[in-house]
Amino acid sequence: MKILFFGSSEFSIPFLNAVNNSKHEIAGVVTGVQKIRSRGTKPTPNPVKEYADFNNLNCIEIEIFNDFFYNWLSSLNFDYAVVVSFGKIFPQKFFQIVLDKTINLHPSLLPKYRGPSPITAALLNGDKQTGISLIKVEEEVDTGDIYTQIKFPIDLNDNRESLENKIVILGSKVLIGLLDLLEVYKKENLKFPTFPQSKKGISYTRIYKKEDTIINWDEKAEKIFNKVRAFGCSPACITTFKGQLVKILKVRKVFLPREIAINFKSGQVIHAEKDGLFVKCKEKNIKGSIKNTKNIECIFIEKIKPAGKNEMSYVDFINGYKIKQGDFFGI
Repeated sequence: MKILFFGSSEFSIPFLNAVNNSKHEIAGVVTGVQKIRSRGTKPTPNPVKEYADFNNLNCIEIEIFNDFFYNWLSSLNFDYAVVVSFGKIFPQKFFQIVLDKTINLHPSLLPKYRGPSPITAALLNGDKQTGISLIKVEEEVDTGDIYTQIKFPIDLNDNRESLENKIVILGSKVLIGLLDLLEVYKKENLKFPTFPQSKKGISYTRIYKKEDTIINWDEKAEKIFNKVRAFGCSPACITTFKGQLVKILKVRKVFLPREIAINFKSGQVIHAEKDGLFVKCKEKNIKGSIKNTKNIECIFIEKIKPAGKNEMSYVDFINGYKIKQGDFFGI
């Protein structure tokens, strides 16, 4: 089949590549316009545009849906429009041309986590499973009927990057499998069965801002742990140490005996040695296993990145920055 692909981010590329390397043909690629992404005045092409140019694909960049775009769209011969991380809402005129020949890949179990940030939201909320939904595109975002869904577990060690990678690997296979099935149905002149999304369990995500990545050390370890996972290595969670901005890339939750941790304040270093860098956060008491003593849950910082420096282990951070018990993290 001939596929018209819509995408504008790094996340889009593996799916565009999967279609481009399948038996199906790319009829065209639609992506966002070039933007200035760093200092200077020269715009940097988005990665989808770069991929399309490198592979000699018919590609158009759009900022708005105008007559030029609709004329280009009407001139194409395609069977389905595939949308992956495009970032724009389609107007009614688009559907008058494309009809219902649309497929949107969304990285959640819809109707849960509609909107722009489902991967981050799942990790922030500490979800134990997530999934991929292939749906029809509708005017209202992420509300279309479902072609198929798959579920898979979220590992405790997953962060934004690793979970995104799982979705890319699984999602690419599911997308190509659906296109193959749709081709069979088309040849047999049959309508592929879809089903509506549930009216229950609907939730929405939002675009996260820099302030969302700030660690509040007066929150419980579980919330800090999930936040670090959710923002991964990029953009990463931020805090300060001795007035310097640092990114916290990986943490663990640990329980320390109450008598060791009780007199420290939130954000304060409890222990800084080769066996760990432990920081106090809001208390969550649990009963000890044998003596029925109470422990306090704290954060073990495993990987950190000071401003202007490379990522480093907690041991290198302790040695390089002379971290000692009683020092404070916090903004």
